[in-house]
Amino acid sequence: MNTEALSILTKVGSLKDDDINLAEAALALGSLNAPSNMTLAPYKEHIQQMVDAISSVKCDNALSKVKIISKIMFEEHGYEGNQEDYDSLDNANLLQVIEKRKGLPVSLGLLYIHLGLESGWDVCGLNFPGHFVVRLSDEGERLIVDPFQQGKVLQANDLRHILKQVMGERAELSANFYEPVSRRDILMRLQNNIKVRLIRDEEYAKAIEQIEVMRLIAPDEEKLFFDAGILHSKIGNLTIAIDLLERYKALVSDVKEKQEADMIIHEISKLIQ
Repeated sequence: MNTEALSILTKVGSLKDDDINLAEAALALGSLNAPSNMTLAPYKEHIQQMVDAISSVKCDNALSKVKIISKIMFEEHGYEGNQEDYDSLDNANLLQVIEKRKGLPVSLGLLYIHLGLESGWDVCGLNFPGHFVVRLSDEGERLIVDPFQQGKVLQANDLRHILKQVMGERAELSANFYEPVSRRDILMRLQNNIKVRLIRDEEYAKAIEQIEVMRLIAPDEEKLFFDAGILHSKIGNLTIAIDLLERYKALVSDVKEKQEADMIIHEISKLIQ
């Protein structure tokens, strides 16, 4: 295990959200299982080169800021959404995204946000379902950008089209979709892409490893205990599964969530007897 990455992620777990360096944390996530002598320095230098290039250009409105980030990231450095191999796990690993210049909406969006934040700009991810998008604000002007589409500025009809693609024709835009998400949530969303793909492929033990990584950066996220309990039950670790679900039940306050955990614990217990 890479000790530099482990140290970074352990620190992230205790930081206030605004103090989290998105790119550094994402690089650490991607390199956690790399050899211990691997260094993140070349990747950090590449990102800093883009930050320096962006910061050298004077921008006085939201559109000019969006255009310069997109120019540097997509035109000059060739980043793009990986349409051809969307489900590859590499698309959610920032090291591989940098190596291949291809990624998922959330990995490209994370990098886009980092470049904006490091330039001192007001930029964040949004709580848009199924497809990660970014908002850049300046003097009351707000632009929503899709890094997966080379930094395209999205209008309401574009967002509606994306929403219907991922959630069905009956889906409609909601004010909740325009709420900003925390930096920690972006990192969790990045890792969740890996976890979901591993579960889909029935790689349950590897999915559990991802949950343990997620607990490093979000130690207070009770849902991770639930997910880990379910996965441990699938690979036969029934006692561990019950213990994790009991811990989840003790942490949550919602009655329905407690009842759901109780039902699952009851079913698992019958397998032990």
